[in-house]
Amino acid sequence: MNSSTYPSRSTPEPIALRVLSLLTVLGLIGIPSALVAWHHLRSPNLWFDESGQYWLAQGLHHFSPPNSQPGGWARIVEYGRVFNSDPGSFTLLLRGWTKVLGNSPVVLRSLPFLFFLLTPTVIFFAARRIGTNSLVASLAASAPLGFAILLHYATEIRAYSMESCGVTWFFFLSCWLRKETRWSRVIWMGIVAALLVTSRYSAFFYGAAACLTTLMPMRPLGAAVRRVLCFSIPCAMAAAAGFLIFARYQAGGTQRPPAYVEAFMLKGKTSAVMLAQFHDNFLSKEGLPIACFLILAPIFVWFGPRALSRLRTVVGRAAMFSLFAVTFAIVASLTGKLPWEIHTRWSIGYQALSACCLAMSVIAIGNCLALWATSLPWKALAAVATCGSVGVWAVRIEHTIHTERPYYETIASHLAKLAQSPAAKDIRFFVQSGASPTVRYLCEVGPLRGTYRYPENFHFETGAEEKGAKPIAAEDYDVVILTHFNISDGYLHRVVGGTVNIQLAPQPSCLLVLTK
Repeated sequence: MNSSTYPSRSTPEPIALRVLSLLTVLGLIGIPSALVAWHHLRSPNLWFDESGQYWLAQGLHHFSPPNSQPGGWARIVEYGRVFNSDPGSFTLLLRGWTKVLGNSPVVLRSLPFLFFLLTPTVIFFAARRIGTNSLVASLAASAPLGFAILLHYATEIRAYSMESCGVTWFFFLSCWLRKETRWSRVIWMGIVAALLVTSRYSAFFYGAAACLTTLMPMRPLGAAVRRVLCFSIPCAMAAAAGFLIFARYQAGGTQRPPAYVEAFMLKGKTSAVMLAQFHDNFLSKEGLPIACFLILAPIFVWFGPRALSRLRTVVGRAAMFSLFAVTFAIVASLTGKLPWEIHTRWSIGYQALSACCLAMSVIAIGNCLALWATSLPWKALAAVATCGSVGVWAVRIEHTIHTERPYYETIASHLAKLAQSPAAKDIRFFVQSGASPTVRYLCEVGPLRGTYRYPENFHFETGAEEKGAKPIAAEDYDVVILTHFNISDGYLHRVVGGTVNIQLAPQPSCLLVLTK
C-alpha cells in the first residue's frame, strides 16, 4: 500500500481541517454530553434498580434493614445472585468507586457516564488509527449520541453504559489487533475484554463474536491461533467465572429469564410476530444501520478502492463481528435465553452495535471522499458532503436530547420539598416496599442524610404487610411514600381514620399525605 495515497496518523493536517474537527467534536459530542451531564448527572432521583445497585455494591440488598453494616465480597456474590441480573463486574467497580469518591448522586452517576464518554472516544481513536482524518473521525464518533436509548441510560447507575462501551471496543478491536505481533499487548486487550464482557450477560455474545473475529486472518495459522488464544482465554475465563459465581436467575430457582422479558423473546412466537420483531431489529430507524452495513460491507471489501486495503480489511472484520453478534442474539432469543428487541433497555448492546455500524459506514464513506478529492471540484464536493452530514446529524442529536426522558423515581424531589417544612423532623413515614432502597439511600448516605428523624420515624413495609394490605392509620403516619403514582389506588383504600392529599408533581412517584 502506498503511504502517499493513504496517510498515516502522523501526517500533518491543514489548520482549517483541525479547526473544523474541533468544532465538530464540540458541537456533536462535547455540548450534547455536557447537556446530558448537567441535567442528569446530579439527579438524586434514583429509581428502584439504581438504588438497589448501590446497595449491592455495599454488600447489602434492596430490603436490608436501616443502618445495616456493609457486607464483604461474599455478600456481594450472595445478594447479586438473587437481586441482580448482571455478572457483577459493574457492581465490583461501583464498590471501589464509592470507597474512593464517596456516595453522592454525582459520584454514583459519574461511573456509568464515564463509560458513556469512553464509547465515542474508542470510535474516534479507532478511526484515527486506520488513517481517517480527524473531521470524519469526529463525525463517526458522534454516532452513539444520536441513539435515544444510549443517551437515556448514560447516567443510570447500572451496567448499560458499560455494555455499550464493551460492544464498541469489540467492534473496533481489529483497528488495534490487526497483525499485532506483541503478544503481551494482545493479552492486555484480552484482559480489558474480560472486564467489559462481564458487564451484562448479553455482552457474552459480543465477547464470543470478538473472539471468533480475532481468528482472521487465518494465515499464518500459527500466529492466528496464538492471537486468538492470548485474547480469548482471559475473556472466556471471565465470562465463565461471572456466570458460575453469579449464576443468573437464582431468585425463583427456575434458571429462566424473568416474565417481564418474555414478550421480547422469539421463542414461542408465531411467524407473524417473529417477522414483526425482525422488522423492528433490522428495518426500524435504530436497526437500519446494522442491515445496511451487513449488506454493503461485503461490497466495499471486494470492490472498494485498492488504496484503502487497510480500511477494507477492518470493515470486513467488523462485518464478520456484526454477523456473529446478530446470529448469537437471534439464537439466544429463539431458545428463550435473552430478549432481542432494539427498543428496550435489555437490548442496549444491540443499539450500540447499530451505532458502531453507522460510525464505520461514516468512516468508509469519509475515507473514499478523501481519497477521491484530488482536484478542487472534488474537494469542494467532499467538503459540502461532510458539512452537510454534520448539520443533519447535529439536528438528529438535538432532537434526541429533547425527546429523551430518563426514567427516574421522583422520591428525592418530593422529600426535598417536604424537608422545607419546619416540622420535618416530626414527620412520620410509611414507606412502600418498592420505595425502600431509594429512601434508605437518600436518608442514610445520600443528600437527605440528617434531614429527617431516621430511622425512628420510618416504617418500611414488609412483604407480608404488602400482601395482606395492612391498614394505614392517619394517627400513625403522616406520609406514605409510593414508587409510582399509578399504584396509589391500591393504598388509598387502606387508609383509615383520615383523608388523603395526593402530591402529584413531579411524577412518576407520589406521596400520600395523611390528614385527620
